[in-house]
Amino acid sequence: MRAETKRRDLRAAQFPAVAFAHRLTAAHPAGLNMVFETFRRNGGVPDHGDGAARYDLRGVLGMEHSTGRSLDDAVFDLVLGPWANEIRRGLVLMAMTVDLSDAAIAPILNTENQLVAKLITEFRANDLWVARTVADGVAQPPRMHPFALRAIAHRLGREGGIAELDLRWDQAHELLRIPAAARDDQRAVLYHELALGRLAAVATRLTEMFDPVDPRYWYELLLQVAVAPLARPDRADGANAHWAELAADPAPETVVTRRLVAALQLHTDPLGDPSHEMCAIVARELGELAGHADAGTAFLLARSSEFERCWNRWHSRWGES
Repeated sequence: MRAETKRRDLRAAQFPAVAFAHRLTAAHPAGLNMVFETFRRNGGVPDHGDGAARYDLRGVLGMEHSTGRSLDDAVFDLVLGPWANEIRRGLVLMAMTVDLSDAAIAPILNTENQLVAKLITEFRANDLWVARTVADGVAQPPRMHPFALRAIAHRLGREGGIAELDLRWDQAHELLRIPAAARDDQRAVLYHELALGRLAAVATRLTEMFDPVDPRYWYELLLQVAVAPLARPDRADGANAHWAELAADPAPETVVTRRLVAALQLHTDPLGDPSHEMCAIVARELGELAGHADAGTAFLLARSSEFERCWNRWHSRWGES
């Protein structure tokens, strides 16, 4: 990222914006260019300093790109590329799924005619905007590339959704959540519940599933659920205010707190937490959760320390607290 800062002839004070762009685009070359074009069109790459920000980085996908359209629309068009416009609705739903496994995309295919359904499966098989990973030597289910996912989610999350596709945020996630519940896919159900803003229900279920003896599987599930997209990442006056809104609930707090789930969801999305304000909250909540564990205490304390280091790397460098 420092090489990127130098290559673009930027100042050291602009490095946080470069780091944000890398997180947002997952270092996709075309994506990086589009983000920096948008910065330039809207006053330039922002500095990190004490002065008032020219704009909120959390809203960059809604800003005007050099094409004259919002950045999220420009990215959506790039992802569609040479594919038939008829798969546009399917692409939106693919960006909302927990992954692109056969089970996850079946509800999408079942809403389309046979020709469009085949095109969607061909996109999954062949397009470079589909990310494929291997963990411990095992191929994981494919997913939409993070930048494509975030841009399309941002577009769907606007007021009224995507009218020309007759598709709205709540409608899309319910369409995918209901079949996930029918096949007892807890990960997918919790993912869509969190995307729908039902933090109390998610925290309650994660509390029920919490294993105080060996929380490793549970923690992996927590991370997979927390990547659920935010409908409006630039809501409220900054990440801390957004977190307070998400975590607020009159019901008693659960062992796995709403505070933890909300902070982790925000931190996982660079649009939700561009300046790493949530790291310390996640670290604190995981540390407190360790007090409810048995043999799993050391594991959770180690995870808490990882988020403390994340906080320290960012805030010791840029002098924030």
